[in-house]
Amino acid sequence: MRKILLLLLFVPLLANAQTDTVGIFLKYGNSIQQIFPIKSYKNKYNTLAAALTYGLASTKLKVEFRNKYSDNVATNLPEIYFYYPTIDMKNATAYALSNPNLLLGGNPNDFILVQLNPTGDHRELTYGTVNIYSGNNMGVDADKTKIKMTSIRSGVFKISFPAGIDFGEYALVYTTATGSAAYMPIYDFGVWPKNYTYKEKDNAYKEEKREQRERKEQGY
Repeated sequence: MRKILLLLLFVPLLANAQTDTVGIFLKYGNSIQQIFPIKSYKNKYNTLAAALTYGLASTKLKVEFRNKYSDNVATNLPEIYFYYPTIDMKNATAYALSNPNLLLGGNPNDFILVQLNPTGDHRELTYGTVNIYSGNNMGVDADKTKIKMTSIRSGVFKISFPAGIDFGEYALVYTTATGSAAYMPIYDFGVWPKNYTYKEKDNAYKEEKREQRERKEQGY
């Protein structure tokens, strides 16, 4: 009963103008959940490789996020709703200050979708490389999943995936992120079949990566 009541409360939220809500929401089927930003807890780079090659070899710079898989899980084709503060909201200024990545007058084009690499007990995101000759190359690479943005009304946007989305771990990253590790919050979510165990997710992720490599080799 509680789930039904929550759903009934969120239906008008997605369909009508928001008056007191700012945030990013993951919707799939009849399920809706808010995605709260998380921050990385560790920097990672291959110091051994850099030392052995005297800095000649490029070394990937990575950040790690807690937990191998996200708590925000879509079991079928998801939609993502962005609710930005609008000037006519009573607490617009307070919302803007408490949601620094959801700025007044912003839109989802300020974000990119990236795929996270689940490994060990955490997820990794590569945010740059360093080389003694080329220097630093900072920034995250966008995932190649096709995205469609629809403007619902002022301050409300929907992101959908018209060509589908592979199983895996994803995140929305604000595009001004420069690889500053702990200061780079992300909005994370996973796409997996219903009730998949960690082992099943591991196997599915390996299979998806294999297929992605094959498509890349074939020029797709």
